[in-house]
Amino acid sequence: MSQNLTHQQSKRAELQDWLRFVRGESHILREHPALLFQQAANQADDTVPASMARRGSKKGANSARAFVWRKTAVGCGMPDDSRIT
Repeated sequence: MSQNLTHQQSKRAELQDWLRFVRGESHILREHPALLFQQAANQADDTVPASMARRGSKKGANSARAFVWRKTAVGCGMPDDSRIT
């Protein structure tokens, strides 16, 4: 029973990540749905949308090349290493 509850909580957390992503990016995705993978890949690395975008990219699910900001800490607040991946 405890294992089932843990699984449900995990799934709930994943869905909450997706909900935050969709709510935060809906203004872009409504006009440009093809940017789904790119916008997901640019989320914080520890989010479900970002990990799913990376996983899909490795499997070739997203044939378009995406621009991904490399998130690093720098004094000025700008990414110090922004590369095309």
